[in-house]
Amino acid sequence: SISQVRFSPTSPEHLLVASWDTMVRFYDMGDTDKPNEQRAKFDHRAAVLGCCWSDNANAYRGGLDCIVWQYVSPSSLPSPFRTYPPHAA
Repeated sequence: SISQVRFSPTSPEHLLVASWDTMVRFYDMGDTDKPNEQRAKFDHRAAVLGCCWSDNANAYRGGLDCIVWQYVSPSSLPSPFRTYPPHAA
């Protein structure tokens, strides 16, 4: 089941969907050639409880695997992903 849905604050046609099936899916609702088609899928090791946008190019997601993932696009990094592992309070 879906745990959270978030539209980008700067590009409302960009949609993130977090779910209990360990996936976060990215949709580009504004593509006139292939409207509503899934553009990317990100896998976690456990259910994903939340997702959000910091701006159009940065998305965050996290869940029961206790890791927060950041997606940076376009990225000058070797990988567009950064992780923030669990830590003690």
